[in-house]
Amino acid sequence: MLSLSPGPTALAHADEIGKYAQLWRISGDQWDVWSYPHKLGDEEFPMGTLQAFDRLAAWNPYVKPGNWPDEDMLPFGSLTPHPGRGEPRESRLTHDEEQSEFTLWAIGRSPLILGANLTKLDDFTRSLITNKDVTEMNQTATQSRNSPSHGKNIRIWTATTGGDHSRAYVAVFNVSDRPAELELDWASSSSLKDLHSVYDIWNKTQLAPKAPAQVKLRPHACSLFRLE
Repeated sequence: MLSLSPGPTALAHADEIGKYAQLWRISGDQWDVWSYPHKLGDEEFPMGTLQAFDRLAAWNPYVKPGNWPDEDMLPFGSLTPHPGRGEPRESRLTHDEEQSEFTLWAIGRSPLILGANLTKLDDFTRSLITNKDVTEMNQTATQSRNSPSHGKNIRIWTATTGGDHSRAYVAVFNVSDRPAELELDWASSSSLKDLHSVYDIWNKTQLAPKAPAQVKLRPHACSLFRLE
């Protein structure tokens, strides 16, 4: 496996780099900030979670088996003893922001590489990285896409798996600084012909597959659903 880290790879080189590498960085250094907009002439880091949504969406057409655009490591938990930027610390991301970032990386099929001190792994970070339903989505989804139709404050990504046991996933993100609420109609959220199960992965609850769901999200929070 060849993983390239030349700094942010230019989208114009997507076809070329996909011939030779399996992973390649599409971002500058991802750090524990929700948003860090860059101006012309700025250094290319730190990168924030919010800016990753558009980057992953732009690279999504080039994701396929053997080709995985890399949005960089997940800066969760204990960033010690020498984080490389700033003082040793616990991640500045809130739990909601960490969950959103992990979900976005997983459904966008970016490599899941943890940038944390494993000897000081906290319970919340452990619960994220060991959630088998989320990592299974990351490893088995054959198609994923970003849906821009819900306004700038709500981002929705969907993914599907093939084979005999087809599944669909719907991730809903509130990228605004205020609480948000929306209604999801499962029939229009997936292409599954015979929907019989909707599972809220992070809350570990079953939902009614035939009724629309009212999704309420705190600022920078997300929900992730598995449809079968």
